[in-house]
Formats: sequence, structure tokens, C-alpha cells
Amino acid sequence: MTPGNAQASLLVRYLTGERTPRMPRGGTLDRAVIERFEAAINAMQPAEAQAWDPQLDWLSRKPTAPAVPDVREAAWIRHPIDAFILAKLQEKGRRPAPPAPRRALIRRVYFELIGLPPAPEKVRRALA
Repeated sequence: MTPGNAQASLLVRYLTGERTPRMPRGGTLDRAVIERFEAAINAMQPAEAQAWDPQLDWLSRKPTAPAVPDVREAAWIRHPIDAFILAKLQEKGRRPAPPAPRRALIRRVYFELIGLPPAPEKVRRALA
């Protein structure tokens, strides 16, 4: 689509049937509707004329991986994401929680999948 030029618009060509498949599939639009599309396209400004929103600046840059932060307790890290979490904890003067016991993990999975606590016999069977 060329902003400001409905005659060069691929969308208009599909809507008028100049290109196939004609849109909308299995039907046609009233000429008045197509004219509204054309008017909207003609009212568009080319990208150079549009004001740039600084909050959308990240859209124009290629994503880059951030540097993994250095942390004091490197033994806690099992994945690079853990380093980011641990860095924030250390920044606030906190330490990571100890690993959850197997029983707690089983309950968490049960709550997440079913929404209810597991029956005691199910926990015993999972622990065995």
C-alpha cells in the first residue's frame, strides 16, 4: 500500500476485483464502502511526514541480547535468566528461597493443572 495513493493500493485492487482473489471472499462490497477505503488511503501521509513517537523507538531497532549480569552466588544459577533474577534480588539485599521440597512441587503442579489440592494418597504415590 502506498500512503496517500489509493490508485496504487493493493488492498483497493483486491476490493474492486482487479486482483484475485476478490475480497471479501464469496462476496462484494458496495462502491460506497470501497470509496471510503480509497478516501482513507488518500488521507494517509507518507512515513517521512508522520511525527515519530519516541516511545515506539524500540520498534525500529534490531533486538539484541542483554549482557548476563555478574552475581555473587553463581552456584544458584542454572540458566542465564536466573542471573537476572538473582541480580535483582541481590540489588534489594535479598536471597533466593531454598529449593522447594518434592512434596510442595507435586502440590503446585496439581493446583496449576487441576485447581484443587491432590488427595494424600496421590501425593504418596507421586513421592514413591
